[in-house]
Amino acid sequence: MLNCECQNYCWHNLDYYKTGGMFTEHHPRCEKFKPLEETKNHILALIKGIEEWAGEEDGIPDFLWEEYKSALRLVDNKKWIVVIKKEQEENKND
Repeated sequence: MLNCECQNYCWHNLDYYKTGGMFTEHHPRCEKFKPLEETKNHILALIKGIEEWAGEEDGIPDFLWEEYKSALRLVDNKKWIVVIKKEQEENKND
């Protein structure tokens, strides 16, 4: 967690969490503090993990499908559109 030179174990406070600190490894005064970018990277890593796991199984399970699409929509709109179009085509064929 301490990837930033200016961090130490004493800087955690409520302002940190109010400003997106739960999703970043840098405190709000740090020049590297970019909570949206880091949050996006966490979501992309989760999507990648889901897709790799799904590739070893029978695809993404139904109970996770809506959440997967929601995560895609947040961070990769182009891929989300492809997934939605494919889903719509499959629904037409049913």
